Amino acid sequence: MFYCGWHLCDMDKQSHHDIRRLVLIGCAQAQKPLILKAFGIQDLSYETFVSVARMTYSIFAVFYQRGEQN
Repeated sequence: MFYCGWHLCDMDKQSHHDIRRLVLIGCAQAQKPLILKAFGIQDLSYETFVSVARMTYSIFAVFYQRGEQN
């Protein structure tokens, strides 16, 4: 939204009001934390999702490395 060029729009009274309102709504929505659903049941924050993904990758890497050594 920052680089979309909204400030370059033709500013007659009606479009100015609409664009300003859309920008304010977008800014307000951007303040809400991102919540992901795990299996439609459990809420996951972005930080929790990243830590689970890293742990899963680490476990996969360990098993993969053990498979190459044999």
